[in-house]
Amino acid sequence: MSESEKTGPTGPGVTAAEPLAIVAMSYRHPGGICSPEDLWQVVNDERDANSAFPDGRGPDLDSRHDADPAVPGGTHVDRAAFLEHATDFDAAFPDPSPHEVPVTDTRQRLLLEASRDVLERAAPDPTTLRGSRIGVFVGVEPYEHGPWLQDAPARSDGPEGHLLTGDAAGVLSGRLSRALGLPGPAVTVDASASGSLIALHLATQALRRGACSLALAGGVSATAAPAGSVAFGGPRALAPDGRRQVFSAAAGGTVRRPAEGVGMVALERLSDARRNGHPVLALIRGSAINSDGAGAGYGPTAPAGAAQEAVVLQTLAAAGVAGVIKIVMALHSGVLPRPPHHDGPNAAVDGAAGALRVPTDPVPWPAGERPRRAGVSSLGPGGTTAHVLVEEAPATEPVPAAGVTPAPARDAAPGPEPLPVLSAPGMSAWPVSGHSAADLAARAGRLREFALARPELDVADVARSLATSPASPTSPRSFAHRAVVTGVDREELAAGLAAVATGQPAAGVVTGVTAARDDGVGRVTFVFPGQGSQWLGMGSELRETSPVFAARLARCAEALAPYADWSLDDVLTGAAGAPALRTDDVVQPALWAVMVSLAAVWQAAGVTPDAVLGHSQGEIAAACVAGVLSLDHGARVVALRARALTALTGRGGMLSVPEPAVRVRERLAAWDDRMSVAAVNGPAATVVAGDPDALEELAAVCETEGVRARLIPVDHASHSPQVAGLRDEILRTLEGIRPREARIPIVSAMTGRMLAGPEMDPAYWYASLRAPVEFDRALRTLVADGHRTFIETSPHPVLVSAIGDTFRDSAAANSPGTPAPLITGTLRRDDGGPARLLASFADAYVQGVAVNWAAIPGPGLRADLPTCTLQRGRCRATTAEDRPTTRS
Repeated sequence: MSESEKTGPTGPGVTAAEPLAIVAMSYRHPGGICSPEDLWQVVNDERDANSAFPDGRGPDLDSRHDADPAVPGGTHVDRAAFLEHATDFDAAFPDPSPHEVPVTDTRQRLLLEASRDVLERAAPDPTTLRGSRIGVFVGVEPYEHGPWLQDAPARSDGPEGHLLTGDAAGVLSGRLSRALGLPGPAVTVDASASGSLIALHLATQALRRGACSLALAGGVSATAAPAGSVAFGGPRALAPDGRRQVFSAAAGGTVRRPAEGVGMVALERLSDARRNGHPVLALIRGSAINSDGAGAGYGPTAPAGAAQEAVVLQTLAAAGVAGVIKIVMALHSGVLPRPPHHDGPNAAVDGAAGALRVPTDPVPWPAGERPRRAGVSSLGPGGTTAHVLVEEAPATEPVPAAGVTPAPARDAAPGPEPLPVLSAPGMSAWPVSGHSAADLAARAGRLREFALARPELDVADVARSLATSPASPTSPRSFAHRAVVTGVDREELAAGLAAVATGQPAAGVVTGVTAARDDGVGRVTFVFPGQGSQWLGMGSELRETSPVFAARLARCAEALAPYADWSLDDVLTGAAGAPALRTDDVVQPALWAVMVSLAAVWQAAGVTPDAVLGHSQGEIAAACVAGVLSLDHGARVVALRARALTALTGRGGMLSVPEPAVRVRERLAAWDDRMSVAAVNGPAATVVAGDPDALEELAAVCETEGVRARLIPVDHASHSPQVAGLRDEILRTLEGIRPREARIPIVSAMTGRMLAGPEMDPAYWYASLRAPVEFDRALRTLVADGHRTFIETSPHPVLVSAIGDTFRDSAAANSPGTPAPLITGTLRRDDGGPARLLASFADAYVQGVAVNWAAIPGPGLRADLPTCTLQRGRCRATTAEDRPTTRS
């Protein structure tokens, strides 16, 4: 036989000798063990996971207990390792359906939970894996889940019709593939104790042959029947105290079979794992399976020694998948634990003959020049033996202490390393998400427990872990129910998580649901207002805590320097001798710089606009963000146009009238040309500009009619005929401005139409100052184009209410199925530091915006976060009252 015939064909680009990477693991075991990390902690602590026989497991196991092992049909052991809530089902799973759940094998649910967990650990967004060529390989124990299921008749109007798929072992892998949308091979292996390692072996073969790109492999065991306890109890094979004491002098038998639990690993070719950015926890260097044929002298319950030796040698080219997981954790921790309950060597075992040494204390296992390796064996009672060789991750991969890994290195790319959005040691954000409100609460509660139990991790480490770790179910992925907790220390953040867990409002907590958005958040628009959002000190605190903001603000200051005889920093902080934020030639350039810099912060946080819109002088900032104007040209336009506008000082004013533009124009007819509409901000929000005396007269008329008109604190009339006298100066000072094609679509607030970019020449910047601001019309253009998210990128929100009014009044918003808009600001007056910025990010995130939390914290430790947050309810029919009615 040729070598290719022995190994089988390989797919395109698949190398048979390439090692396979374990990229994620999930595990659940009695004793509250919900993760590989929990397992490792229990192993180190040598805690006992045994409990008394549970209730609600079909035929009452407790009734079978009898201290006398000679009693037929009984068991002399009344303790074993039983899974908590084994008969419950997480309602978050749409498959199986509610009709199937009462007669669905518990093992199907356990596999669904473990596989969802392992996929969440393997990929930052497991929903993107749906439809991928992912194989499923599952080993199961053959014990019946409940004999009454086979006796129940099929009935079309009850759950019995689902008995065939609900309790068939062969359906386990197929159910998993169907529920998770994984079209790769799906195989269930029934080989008793060696089933999970055989499944892992088959998974490695499928990966090497190119049958799948990623494989889930593992095993599951749970039972509602007493057969295992009775079968092992009769011949007194069970340890009286329910404890397994391998190779120990005190060993008194095995433990109740089958042992309950579920373990899954995700496997990938090493090259694929690296290319996909998946963590490499360890390698599978080889695997093999065989049986002893007719050569066994031990009967069907154990293979011959020669067969065991052969399969180990074949692998070089113990305890199933749980053993694999423990070995991976041992590699990461650098310690080999001692077997639990071991009190010394068993004299009946000749350890010297086989060079067997059982550690009586934890043994250091540090990394060295040669890769660390360990074999895991599993023996089935039918004579089938499996062996897997596990090797530490390559030196190029992070090999951390257990539970903590370094943040992944960025792919090499030209140019400088991106600046962090925030560098504020006293402020952190912990984003959490879940499938449902209950799931979100449970995840928040478990994260709180984790954070309080791991004081060696600072709050920034937890933030980095939540933002960057593929192992985190609370990382910002597309789960609909979301929350963000912000705070300055562990206690404050833990209190916020407690509030989320209990559904209570609290300071520093933002929550939201994105499920109602059929099209997600729609397209995102950055909105830049005109004057009115400025305040003394705006941007100053953020300049000290946000490297991204500080860098862009410094660049804006450099661009403004040729046109201003004042320092931008001095103006923003109110330094002695600096001009006040009062006149147009100071306010407008300062606002432009802050708004452009805030846009850079949003973009650095992963929020890229699909369009930009500016109101009045805010259009200049919008043009810079869209790429139409360079920063140098933008600074020139805003500074010189504002300087020209000072010629109108004292000649006019502006009045805000909360009425539709049509009604306001009707009013203005009584004053001839002394006033005109300067801006239409919404369906009932109009601004009038003109002579100061005429404006006061109009304000008085409005007051007598109960219309709350408000004079705007300016002393000139922008967007009115008074601007016509500035035309020649504006065109002259802006000569040489060369607008470019827009990289981001931009909507004109003058015409309400989309612009290509080159139209925004000096003539445009004069015309947009002279013509009315058609903000309402521009917004309607965006809403009709599918824009649902509007982020006011300013030091204080002044357009949020107008945006909401226009959206609700638009025809597109009133069409069936249109979700509510997402409208948020950035900073607020006298609240412009990192806490406010994080709150704005949080407000956007919980409503569905894909904020890149990984860009916010700096480098640091990454911890494996808790994942066991399943929301279970008792859905399984297990008692006599719950069982389907049988017909005679």
